[in-house]
Amino acid sequence: MESPEPAAVQAQLLREAGEDSAPARLEAELDELLRGIDGETRALPELASALARAALASGTALALLSVAGSPSLHSLKYAGAAFGAGVVGTMGISYLGRLASLESRRIRSRWSSVSVLVRRQLASALRPAEGVSV
Repeated sequence: MESPEPAAVQAQLLREAGEDSAPARLEAELDELLRGIDGETRALPELASALARAALASGTALALLSVAGSPSLHSLKYAGAAFGAGVVGTMGISYLGRLASLESRRIRSRWSSVSVLVRRQLASALRPAEGVSV
């Protein structure tokens, strides 16, 4: 998800809120848009974190079941393999989660910059012309 140009965001806000909307309404629409972006960009890293915990838990559970099912030295190699698979899965998913987190931060930072520019554009576009009495 890439952030669009500030002019496109401003046009979208004016379309959704109406051309003659109050500045406070336009800012509220912008804040709502940013909350949606924030939620979308935080979802993938949170999912990766949950999957990493699930991988480790399932590897541990299989290891315990291997040992509990047959408490012999022979079952220890299966238990070790199950636990190792859980650890490797956790490491892989954690790495992908870190990449997703970095990308999410980059996207949120760009959207933050765009929102500052849009707020400035809205303020200047909606400010009454100087020297004109209303």
